[in-house]
Amino acid sequence: MGKLRAFLIATMALTLVGSSTASADQTTLIANIHQIDRSGIKGQLAFVDDGTSLNATGTASDFELGKFYLSLVYEEGSKPGGPDACTSPYAPDDPRFLAEFNQRFLGFWYLGPSTTKFFITGSFIATDHGAQFVPGPKTGDNYVPLSRLHTVAIREVTFVTDPVLRACGALGDED
Repeated sequence: MGKLRAFLIATMALTLVGSSTASADQTTLIANIHQIDRSGIKGQLAFVDDGTSLNATGTASDFELGKFYLSLVYEEGSKPGGPDACTSPYAPDDPRFLAEFNQRFLGFWYLGPSTTKFFITGSFIATDHGAQFVPGPKTGDNYVPLSRLHTVAIREVTFVTDPVLRACGALGDED
């Protein structure tokens, strides 16, 4: 349990450092995330873009215990509801399509003993032992400006199929 606690403390510290960076060009948007297919999951993420990094913080509730969830972002033109909720409106060969996984991947919802979870922004890096999750704001090649994004999804990782859409919301959605 000590390693988990140290990881969580480090994650929160990185998130706070990343979200406290002030910039004249800083943009902040809220995404209210709504359930899809009666999943019950709902939440809110606050996005902060300072022009070189993107960070998201927030909580969501009504997750199923023991299941693993991540969030992905989708380009301008994506829809927060309906049969095409949280899907890219562009073909993979379109330059507006987010082809790099680390650009589309926003982070994980903390896996813990509660149905309410907090969000951890981060990216994956390649190591000698495979991919490793690194918490903190999206920077460098993993950064995508908020102006290119429109929706955020919460997806359940099944380890058998592609992650299943459980909730979706539009950035800037104030309802």
